Amino acid sequence: MRDVLFRGKRVDNGEWVYGFLVEALNCVTDKNETFIIEQDATYFTYGEFACAVEVKTETVGQFTGLCDKNGKKIFEGDIISAVALDTGKEQRAVIGFGNFIDENNNDEYIGFFIEFDGIKTTITQLSMEECKNRIEVIGNIYDNQEMLRMRKNEKHGNR
Repeated sequence: MRDVLFRGKRVDNGEWVYGFLVEALNCVTDKNETFIIEQDATYFTYGEFACAVEVKTETVGQFTGLCDKNGKKIFEGDIISAVALDTGKEQRAVIGFGNFIDENNNDEYIGFFIEFDGIKTTITQLSMEECKNRIEVIGNIYDNQEMLRMRKNEKHGNR
């Protein structure tokens, strides 16, 4: 069975929480709120989730089902690093999810993708062996924006 797992940054303290995603209508404010029920939560209290933590909606990302060379789970929004087989240079990419056009064949897809240098390609082109041996999660777009800016500056000769 597939491991369906989400993560998001807590509204109250900004720490990451991992578990099951729930969106619920707040009857007082009449707005939808996003919660993650922590993985080990197995009970409910008075009709409410006992271990539901409100998270910032924009930080929510789903687990891709893949792990990097260190065994770390790869989530939507992660920044990964790999050494290109053809050039030997480090490449950084962002993991995304949604509709996209694969620049390699101009086919339209929906699902997880890798975006590097503005080019999106299917994550399915990563073999399990590549993930185990070459891919490493080095950060995420929420906590480590500077990693992407540094890489863009290096490509254009700026430091």
